[in-house]
Amino acid sequence: ATDNGFDFIETKIPGIYPYDIGLFFNSFTPDNKEGRNNIDDVFTEVVSIAKTILSREILKRKNLFAIRQVVDKIYNERKNKKLIVFDEYYPASELLSEFPEPLLTVFPKEDDSWVIKAVRDNKHPFANRKNLPLEWAGKTDEELEKVTGVPGAKYCHTGRFIAVAKTKEAALKLAEIALNS
Repeated sequence: ATDNGFDFIETKIPGIYPYDIGLFFNSFTPDNKEGRNNIDDVFTEVVSIAKTILSREILKRKNLFAIRQVVDKIYNERKNKKLIVFDEYYPASELLSEFPEPLLTVFPKEDDSWVIKAVRDNKHPFANRKNLPLEWAGKTDEELEKVTGVPGAKYCHTGRFIAVAKTKEAALKLAEIALNS
């Protein structure tokens, strides 16, 4: 889009823009101090990087297609569709934002702790459908346990979009509290 003069990003801070793929590739363009003699070599290097990025994006989209079936099944089987519980990790945030009801997810981490994560309103802006309670923000361990009343509560991000608990039971209790707050 930017190569063709189409500006599709509206910034909230004038002069500050996200570092996107176009800017990334533009950083390889030789400037006046480097000379323009090696432009073909630079182009070949950038094409190689672009191939790698595209291959990864294709792989991730294929995997997301397979994951969609699992997520859809788990979602459809849930009675309380505001809370979607996974017994293993799935990168499901993008998929769950397509359904109207989900507010929170619970899933395990590799270290055997459990995560409570807010579902975004859609995949692009960082707007959650429901934030975790304000009094949890930035709290850890005993302090979070005290404020929530849940033994095993470990951490809540200051942005209130994710929290961690030691067990599945503690995570489900935190999610229940968050849903009712």
